[in-house]
Amino acid sequence: MSFSLLRLDEENADFPMLRLFRLVEHPSVDSVRYSVPTVGKAMQGVYRSVLEELISVNEVTAMPEGDRNAVKAFRAGILTVSDSGSKGGRPQDISGDTISELVTSSGLVEVAREMVPDELDAISNLLRRWSDEGEMDVILTTGGTGLGPRDVTPEATRSVIDIEVPGIAEAMRMETLKMTPFAMLSRATAGVRSGCLIINLPGSPKGVRECLEIAMPALPHGLEMIRGWRTHEIL
Repeated sequence: MSFSLLRLDEENADFPMLRLFRLVEHPSVDSVRYSVPTVGKAMQGVYRSVLEELISVNEVTAMPEGDRNAVKAFRAGILTVSDSGSKGGRPQDISGDTISELVTSSGLVEVAREMVPDELDAISNLLRRWSDEGEMDVILTTGGTGLGPRDVTPEATRSVIDIEVPGIAEAMRMETLKMTPFAMLSRATAGVRSGCLIINLPGSPKGVRECLEIAMPALPHGLEMIRGWRTHEIL
């Protein structure tokens, strides 16, 4: 028995970033036919291009060119900004590990991870390169968002983005302010460059987890808008 995956399942809450597929039993000429085992794998959250996985083991009957991006999970890059870490002074990047854990558990595909010092050029150059290469949908940075003399991640981010998305940082500050008064000292920002969403997160593992859990529910819709799948209608 085979199924036709006609469109992404917008109601599945288990893997919100993967946007799992709704199954229908009547294939159309504009769809792809897949065997049940592979559909099962997709529904468990395959953390890479679902299209490549499915095509490798199934017969493709037909698929419009414009639908190909619609079967790919969103891809994420993780950038840790730390002077000591970039010099080997930090044995483990716990904040980066925390992002990685939350990213993969949400169905995002982690495609790159790096660490750079608190240098404006080092940060901005990597953000620019990752965004312009077109291999990522979202970049999550950690570190350098406070009031220290070397905290320049927000400045580096603003220097490369095409448009700012202030609501993300505002929401993170507003919600974490309920937990600690230090949240008002965060200068984190967010914005889009070359179709890639960049979000600054705090440097502490606790702050990373709290802020990313606040931002995560809105990311699927935002990333779909950036890809042009959706407009801003209320869902």
